[in-house]
Amino acid sequence: MQRRLISAKYLLIAGVFCLAVVLQLFIQAQASAAPSLGPRFNRLSSSLPSQTSVHNIGMVLNNTTSQLGSVRITYCSNSPILGDACTPSTGLNALVSTYRNEVGNTGFTKLPSPDSTTNEIILSRTPAVPTSPNFRFELAGVINPDDLGTHYVRIQTYESVDASGPALEEGGIAFSINRPFQVAAEVPPFLKFCVGTAINQFDCASATTFLLNLGVLSPQITSAASSQFVVATNAGNGFSVTMAGTTLTSGNNTIAAMLNAGSSVGTSQFGVNVRANNNPAVGAESVGPGAAFAAPNYNVPNNFRFVNNETIAGGPGATDNKKFTVSYVTNVSQAQPAGVYATTISFICLANF
Repeated sequence: MQRRLISAKYLLIAGVFCLAVVLQLFIQAQASAAPSLGPRFNRLSSSLPSQTSVHNIGMVLNNTTSQLGSVRITYCSNSPILGDACTPSTGLNALVSTYRNEVGNTGFTKLPSPDSTTNEIILSRTPAVPTSPNFRFELAGVINPDDLGTHYVRIQTYESVDASGPALEEGGIAFSINRPFQVAAEVPPFLKFCVGTAINQFDCASATTFLLNLGVLSPQITSAASSQFVVATNAGNGFSVTMAGTTLTSGNNTIAAMLNAGSSVGTSQFGVNVRANNNPAVGAESVGPGAAFAAPNYNVPNNFRFVNNETIAGGPGATDNKKFTVSYVTNVSQAQPAGVYATTISFICLANF
């Protein structure tokens, strides 16, 4: 009975001893890691694979009391964790980079090979207490990894000038190498053109009839009427509106077409312009935000003209809505042969894309 109690006591002591050893080893392993850096980043000017890029690296130093003498920057393809083995990113070359634009803590230079390698850069200066917790710099000319996906940067700070000895602080960053996202869109060519005796605002659906009646012609009065057209286009090289047709005709008899002349009662004449007139009182000025204009031969008030296939309006480039009013003027002499005089006039809009 006594021997069994002694054996149990020994077993209990041995168990407690084993637990104490395991606990001690765990505490020692945890104590070997360096404190973590504050927020950090790595912003790339280009995320394309194999492209030369500027890596803008920044961090917040939590330790601002110990002297800072060097920084180790390590690029890995597999993990940002300092305790893991580092697999260098394929194709990456940071050794060819230039250190520049440091902010917050100054005086660092990039150590050359063999201290720095294609995937590990050592920055060094005369050790000094940090002047700011914020530390940012650029590595210009880094050749990005070949492989798409996530890659990592490990950062460690040291009191020594060559990144030797225990690290003051450390941390990891992830960055992505990817193809650009392309967005494509097309603006189709556009031409809006409509003609009518009257058009409400710029609404082509409101265009009224296509017939003008000048009434009974008389040597004592001028007969006049008007029509309208609306134009808009995104043609970069502009547009033109051409008038095609003949003067007023009745069988073999015609009324003479005007060539830049004023209205003259008692003289046989037929002409148009694209302005507001007071002799006779007919027409209106063009309206709308568009950059379009009446052609010079048809842009003088009280001056009328009619020439087949001649441009009466146009613009040098794309234009928003513009509405023009075409004025028609007719006079006849006492010698003008009787008859029903008529003509068909076509307005043709050509956009130059």
